[in-house]
Amino acid sequence: MRSMSGAGINWSFSRRLHLDAGFCKPPTGFPGGLDSRYLLPSTLVIEGVSVTDATTRTISDYASAVASGEPTPGGGSVIATVAAFAAGLAEMVCHLTLSRPVEPQVSEALTGAKTTAAQLRSRFLELASEDERAYGAYREAARLPKATAEERESRRDALEAALVGSADVPLQMASSCVELLAALGAVGSLGTKHARADVQTSLRLAEAALKSAV
Repeated sequence: MRSMSGAGINWSFSRRLHLDAGFCKPPTGFPGGLDSRYLLPSTLVIEGVSVTDATTRTISDYASAVASGEPTPGGGSVIATVAAFAAGLAEMVCHLTLSRPVEPQVSEALTGAKTTAAQLRSRFLELASEDERAYGAYREAARLPKATAEERESRRDALEAALVGSADVPLQMASSCVELLAALGAVGSLGTKHARADVQTSLRLAEAALKSAV
């Protein structure tokens, strides 16, 4: 994956959000217990490469697919899926808080955060699919003939184009994670105190997804 060292990402950004949300230190580790009844992308097969679309698949099936010997879904897809769960948790906290009377300025801020989280949740799942398609494009380019100089040049150009596409997906993931972390600043400071553990989990997952993407 391409380095983001020149993209202006401040690695203390999400740690500051932990403190702003009322947590004494950045959390470590991940909670378990995800319910396999939740739905994740299902699978298409294109030229022998497993590619997700944004329909339905259980967590149990998705985990089995990740664990299989197939090249996809792989790390990029998992990163985006984890980030989608982080966005979903942020959205949930907004719903819980807004279900009770709040100050107008709080309502405005959390409504905006909720909209952002919902959009990002969908976008992350799209990126999970795009990551698998990008890998499929690379594999197709690698299969191109290379017997002649002309074929080798065409294959090289196709491989370079596929690599550029593959690098773009994690960059988009990272950018979306930064956007989610910014929204979580409002969620952590204004959301109901009864859902602080959910905000903390969302922050952990979003931070891990950001670091894994770059």
